[in-house]
Amino acid sequence: MTTTVAAVCRRRFLLGLVGSMVAGSALARGAHAATLSRRAASLGPLINIPQTYNNCGPAAVAEVLAYWGISQTQGQAQAVLRVDGPVVGMTFYGVPSYARTLGLRTLIGVGGSETLVKMLIANRFPVIAHQVISLADYTGHWRPVQAYDDSQGVFVTSDPYLGPNYRLSYSTFAQLWAQRDYAFIILYPASRQAALNATLSAAGWNKAAAFRQDLALLQAGQLDASPAAAPAAT
Repeated sequence: MTTTVAAVCRRRFLLGLVGSMVAGSALARGAHAATLSRRAASLGPLINIPQTYNNCGPAAVAEVLAYWGISQTQGQAQAVLRVDGPVVGMTFYGVPSYARTLGLRTLIGVGGSETLVKMLIANRFPVIAHQVISLADYTGHWRPVQAYDDSQGVFVTSDPYLGPNYRLSYSTFAQLWAQRDYAFIILYPASRQAALNATLSAAGWNKAAAFRQDLALLQAGQLDASPAAAPAAT
């Protein structure tokens, strides 16, 4: 199986997974509806966990677990999420089962947007964005987003590689995110399912449309589906 075909099959699997996790979103609209009336919002700061070699993914997951009151070291997360060792970084396929063992649900998505990230933060959901490190370094990278501020035009991240309170302009954030088709992970407790469904709906994120576009890009060879990896923290 070629890398592209394998990636397409995995994306199709995730489309089914996401469908099961956000089913009934129409019923959740209304009382839980989110808006973008807030020009700034913050979750934290999130705890910052400096990554070990190629370990931005498990470190990012551990940071968000801590937000929900669950203590896991990046080593514990790595043992489950990077079973192939230090050669490559973390894919997101093992995250849902790992989260379930800790009592959390997972949403894996593609086709995110600035509006979606802002609305998730405003409604108390940390977002782990799948990006590249910088415009000068296209190594795949996972970074949790903890705040946004329209007056300064920035997202604030708790970056496992570049450090706490790492700020990115909205424009740069979008450019880094575009390299990985605006993919993201959300970990959350079951008690917040209705709030998440309403937030996704209000932000205009449509799971089927997002994954159809993602598959089209993969099949056209226009999307990098390789695992995320990053250098060791210095």
